[in-house]
Amino acid sequence: MSGQMGERMRGGVIGGSLLAVASVVLLSGCAAVAQDPAGSSGSGENGGAVSNGPELWGAAALWVSPEGEVVMCPVPFGDSGWGGPRVCDDPLEVADVDAESLATMAPAPSAPAAAPLLGEGSDDGWTWSAHALTGYFDGDANRFTVTGVDSAEATALQQAVWAPRVNPEPQPAYATDADKLAAMYAGQDPTAYGCAEPAGGWRDAGDIEGLIGPYSAAYPEQVVGWSALGVADGVQVALIGAAAGYDLEAVRTGAQKLFPDAACVVTSRISAEQLQSALAEPLFGPDPYLARGGSDDIGGTKADPYLWISRTAPSDELDAAIARYPAGFVQLSTWFQRLP
Repeated sequence: MSGQMGERMRGGVIGGSLLAVASVVLLSGCAAVAQDPAGSSGSGENGGAVSNGPELWGAAALWVSPEGEVVMCPVPFGDSGWGGPRVCDDPLEVADVDAESLATMAPAPSAPAAAPLLGEGSDDGWTWSAHALTGYFDGDANRFTVTGVDSAEATALQQAVWAPRVNPEPQPAYATDADKLAAMYAGQDPTAYGCAEPAGGWRDAGDIEGLIGPYSAAYPEQVVGWSALGVADGVQVALIGAAAGYDLEAVRTGAQKLFPDAACVVTSRISAEQLQSALAEPLFGPDPYLARGGSDDIGGTKADPYLWISRTAPSDELDAAIARYPAGFVQLSTWFQRLP
């Protein structure tokens, strides 16, 4: 990649962490039309099958420089608050596709909801077009070897991503906003977590993060997660996850001092040893995002921590490392997925 391209792209970055999230969302959510142009077979430029890890599929934008260099980036996105299109900071090198062949291919249109994110365009002499791709990723060389552009298989998989989601459960109907609000508070009831309501009722916990964060840093063996339960208008109770295997009553004693009548302490399914081990795992680095709480599959609040990591592609080594921890604790988002 030319130094000019790298410098121009770095100048368009909104911010490291925000861009990483945006890149994953964009590359995991693009759709494509069925198109199978010549040259989208599963072989490399030497005629033999390219082999470097599993074959992958996904959607991305192929950018062509004024000199004909092709690189791969997320599909550009625009926001009137930020200016023109933004692209990734470190584009992938691309093998087995060139500017001439791209010029004969139609860009992949999107579902209506994604229309601003896909298609084709240009920026400062560079042109881009979005496609459903298959190929192999070489992490050492930061290179993606293309085996298919808008093939029928990749297109079908990408269209499935954009298929409308149907909630199998009927959604409740509320006569008034007050009824809806009451139902929301009921779903956050600390008694459902085994915490008895204080005699004087629940008090507001105040700055949960500002209090429990330093406490957890000082006593990492005790507390691993936390979240907030909205029990009434203006009243939030601190839901605190004690490390699995640690004395629950000891944590409750400490939490009562921090949050008098405003804490609900439960045992997390994650131990302090598991959390520290994951944070030190080189395969999860260099900067995994640590969330201290979240929601379960039915929308309930949890005080279990989890790590979120972003990668270009999955790998067997990474899968094996993730499998050493409780399911859902290490959450992986990738630009590309394994081809079924």
